[in-house]
Amino acid sequence: MAKKRTFSDYAAKRHAALAALKAHKYDVDRAAKSLGYTRRYVKSQLDKYKERGDVWELPRSGRPKLLTDAQVEAVAELVLQHQCVAKAVAILKEQGMLASGISTVTVNRAVKNVLDLAPQQQQPILTSATKKRQQHDTDSIMAIDSTYLTLSSSQRRRKKWVRKGTKPVACKPVKGKQLHV
Repeated sequence: MAKKRTFSDYAAKRHAALAALKAHKYDVDRAAKSLGYTRRYVKSQLDKYKERGDVWELPRSGRPKLLTDAQVEAVAELVLQHQCVAKAVAILKEQGMLASGISTVTVNRAVKNVLDLAPQQQQPILTSATKKRQQHDTDSIMAIDSTYLTLSSSQRRRKKWVRKGTKPVACKPVKGKQLHV
C-alpha cells in the first residue's frame, strides 16, 4: 500500500518543478524529462507561477458557519439567563432567529467554544468523615471532579452555565441529605 502524500509532499513537488524549469531555462520538455513529471504538470506549474508569482495552493473557503455572530450572542444571553441550552434554542426558534434545522448540539458547541462558556464547577464538601464515607458507601459514587453524588438523590443535575475562569461555587447540602460531621 502506497504512503499517503501530505501537503508538504505536494508543495515540494511543485517547487521542484519550478526549480527544474529555472535550471533548464524554462524549457518545459527538458524540465519534465529530468524530473520524471508529465509535460502537462510542469506547464501548469509554470502557468501558475506566471499568473500568481508563486506555486502555493489558493486558500479555500471551507464550510460556511451555521450560526452568525448575532445568533451566537443572542444564544449566549439566553443561556446565561435561563441556564439551559435547549430552552434558549426553543425560544430563539420560536422567535424565528434560528432555523428549525439547527440542533441543540450545534448551539451547545458554539456556546462552549466561541463564547468561552462552560458548566459551573462546584467545590466539593470534603471532610475527614466524608472521605471515609466515600470509600465505604455502596450506594454513592465519587465523580471525577471529586464531588459526592448519591444515587438515590433527587438533586438537580442540570448544568449551570457561567463564563470560564469564574471561581467554583460551594455546594449546598440538600435538606435531608446533609453530611454528618
